[in-house]
Amino acid sequence: MENTKNYSVSAQVCLAEALISLMQHTSIDTIHIKDIAKKAGVSRMSYYRYFSTKEEILSFYMQYILEEYLSTVDTARFQSYQHILDSLNFFYNYRDFALCLHEANLSFLLLDALNDYIEKQPGFGQQNPQLTYSLYYYAGALYNIFMQWILNGTKEKPEIIAKTISDLCNK
Repeated sequence: MENTKNYSVSAQVCLAEALISLMQHTSIDTIHIKDIAKKAGVSRMSYYRYFSTKEEILSFYMQYILEEYLSTVDTARFQSYQHILDSLNFFYNYRDFALCLHEANLSFLLLDALNDYIEKQPGFGQQNPQLTYSLYYYAGALYNIFMQWILNGTKEKPEIIAKTISDLCNK
């Protein structure tokens, strides 16, 4: 059963990476399922086994990236300088994906994933609206800062951005 699960995730990741690759040169609206499957090296049936839409592929991939991220960082102090820096450095590797989402008017998938992450934080929603809304505020700020950073060509060093954000969070 474990091999089936690994194949499932592997096929889904291949489909996602194929779609992202195609999106770097073509509008998502003009990409066909057969093109995605061919580029991924899987059958069209594999596509339909896992996904109904291209947006589902991108949403899956965003969640996949977030799970990878959570497995590599210490989330205990997610508003600390080090955590913010680690976040920027990690997500920098996926800037092409974020740019593809932006170009397809689907960058909300990144914000949705950040909100999902925030909603899993201790104390979230437990009769504490101040904490809940401050966490949403933080997620929105990270999303906007990251998107602007990559849209502007990531000219600033991540250390400078992390310091700015952590200073704002700790005021």
